[in-house]
Amino acid sequence: MIRLRLYLQLALLCGAVALASWLYFWWVGQQTLQWFMPGPSGYNGEYAQALLKGQLHLREAPEGMLKLEDPYDPAQYSPFYTFDLSYYQGRIYSYFGVVPPLLLFLPWRLLTGVYPTDQFGTGLFMTLGLVLSLILLAGIRRRFLPNSPAWTVALAVVVLAVGNQSLLLFWPPYYCQTVQSAARCLQLAALIASVLALTSRRPSLVWFSLASVATGLMVCTRPSFVLASSLLVPIWLVLNRRALETRGPDSALRSAIRPLAAGLLPITLIALAQMAFNFARFDSPVEFGTTYQQFGIDLRTITQFSPAYMPAHILVHLFSMPEFLRYFPFLVYDEPSLGALILLPFSWFLLLLPFGWRTLAGPDRGILRALAFALVLAAVGNLVMLSGYYLALLRHQVDIVLPLTLAAAVGLIATGHAWQPHPWRRRALAVGATFLVAANVTVTVGTAASYPNQAELPRVAAFFNQPVYLWEKIMGQTFTNTLRLTLTFPTAPADSTEELLSLGADKIDAVFVRYLDSNRASLGFFHTELGAIESRPFAVPPGVVRNVDITLGSLSPPTGHPAFSGWSRSSIDQLHRRLRLTIDGKLLLDQDMLFHTASPGNRSIGGIAKKPAFAKFSGAISHVSPLPLQTVPPRPTAWPQGPVHFDAVFANRRVGRSDPLVVSGTRINGDLLWVTYLDETRVQFVFDHGLTGQTKSTPMVVPDTTTPHRIEIRPDAAASLTVIAFDGAPIITLPFLPFPAPAESVFFGIQTFPAACEPIFGGRLEVVPATASQPR
Repeated sequence: MIRLRLYLQLALLCGAVALASWLYFWWVGQQTLQWFMPGPSGYNGEYAQALLKGQLHLREAPEGMLKLEDPYDPAQYSPFYTFDLSYYQGRIYSYFGVVPPLLLFLPWRLLTGVYPTDQFGTGLFMTLGLVLSLILLAGIRRRFLPNSPAWTVALAVVVLAVGNQSLLLFWPPYYCQTVQSAARCLQLAALIASVLALTSRRPSLVWFSLASVATGLMVCTRPSFVLASSLLVPIWLVLNRRALETRGPDSALRSAIRPLAAGLLPITLIALAQMAFNFARFDSPVEFGTTYQQFGIDLRTITQFSPAYMPAHILVHLFSMPEFLRYFPFLVYDEPSLGALILLPFSWFLLLLPFGWRTLAGPDRGILRALAFALVLAAVGNLVMLSGYYLALLRHQVDIVLPLTLAAAVGLIATGHAWQPHPWRRRALAVGATFLVAANVTVTVGTAASYPNQAELPRVAAFFNQPVYLWEKIMGQTFTNTLRLTLTFPTAPADSTEELLSLGADKIDAVFVRYLDSNRASLGFFHTELGAIESRPFAVPPGVVRNVDITLGSLSPPTGHPAFSGWSRSSIDQLHRRLRLTIDGKLLLDQDMLFHTASPGNRSIGGIAKKPAFAKFSGAISHVSPLPLQTVPPRPTAWPQGPVHFDAVFANRRVGRSDPLVVSGTRINGDLLWVTYLDETRVQFVFDHGLTGQTKSTPMVVPDTTTPHRIEIRPDAAASLTVIAFDGAPIITLPFLPFPAPAESVFFGIQTFPAACEPIFGGRLEVVPATASQPR
């Protein structure tokens, strides 16, 4: 019966690992399904290729960089900028550790002839890290805490798989995330070897030496783990005491030297090898290359590590709070760290570790206490080291949270073991632990899902938003994408810009009114990163009550909200990218737009936004009415297969500026039409067809800035060509058709992928609505 139970538990653990591994690689696969490439696809692969060539640098620097007066001045090296690498004496280096290329990328290349991608490396190391953490957890429970209920292990597995911010390493799984996940594996390997060193009779010092090797490689992989190497200290203390008890005081010196040598010699040799490696590259044994990074700033002028940073950054890592949302993912990702002890409350189980060793007697008590301290030192060492760094970033914080959560998981199992004779305590522990694990998972998934450019998770969002939806229904919430402001404009408006509505959990979107004179005004929209656009002017007779309808994609619930039950994905996407402003039913502005993340708690009516240029509305807002959620008027969604017509007013032109007109698809398989302002009166239109090149019109005179001009894009499938017309006259003829693209990837007046133009059209676009004769 006992053997059957063990097999069942092992099968459940293997199933949990398989499910977590599928999740990891699925998350990575949202960006790529290319796990292997014939050549290097990232810096780790390039690092392995360089080692095969017998060189320590990745590549030679571009010839132009060699001629720069100061190659570390961002203004000078920007034409040759290579993100996250180091330049030194004419060569480009990786400042990240060489261990991941040596452990994975180089052997894989030698055995298979292909290179793993960084995405595959991150997924593999994260899966291996989970396996090692579960092996460590199972070993500790079986040896020291056998009476712990099975549900404590189940909760620990959940939190170690998806409740410890590890999902942040999957978007984007860049080469630095591969390094982070590899360092985690080596840290866990050191802890497992430490367990074996303490629990095996012979040869315990061999295991301790292997723990030292793993620790040294861990530090070489990620130097910020250097203080975490103190995890070896409590292990050495137990081994030293055991040697003294075995050999007696007469041979005390010899007994102390053997454990000390076993732990100190391997890590010292590895450290010396790393210092020689550093010296060979950067002429300094303690320089890893971070001083010479191409990081957008000159890092030679910055103190990158200092104890002076520690107090503030420790508070940030442990207690800082993000901007919250009503809907999934419930918070807004930002670069600074999140408060691990507040948002990941399962971490507090770390304090319950003493329950484990207090239930033991004899040598096991000291062994478990040493292992507990090793776990704590692994987390605290990373916390102290990263807090001394000049940046406190959420991505870096993962290095703290992973060992912290593991220590907390052992604390939960220890408490379950200690409270086994107390049914009520066990029940209370089960309820509390389930709640805290759920909080950790929600924050971990939410943080990862809110990461910039993260893939949407509509099913996950629908699951998490269901309780919010039920609460909203009980409270009589009106789901809307349009607010109607009943207002009266001021009698004698000053020449100013005043806010009507602002919203956004982190960065601000705002609708404003700009008074042109005492009788005229225009409505406009401001986006923190894209800038402002304005409507055509309208009359503002004093004392007259007006209804301003504001339709914004960010006013509506998110994609995965149950309020959209029965809606097509295309309809939801069109709603979420639409900006419409009307006054007394008259349309003033109708344009596609990108919006910042917001929810009902992040709105302000008529107040003062975070944009200082806006003043408080000086008129009177008598009523604010949310209109029922409804679809926006349809666009001609046949683009790029069918014709598209839109009117453009080329206002706010700046000489030399290029503004987007219409975009579809992605940078590789997409199309973009933009306009370049050559001078005060002349413009030129450019059509960019993916990466295949640009087609330009001849320069045209467009002197006015207030008259709308009709632009037409006419794909002709029969002739396999596309004609672009301006005010009825063809200006560009393309010998191909635009790339096929879904309707939700088509935007007017904004560009959604890197291109040689501004992110937003500076004038005004009015797309001709779809009619019965136009495909939809």
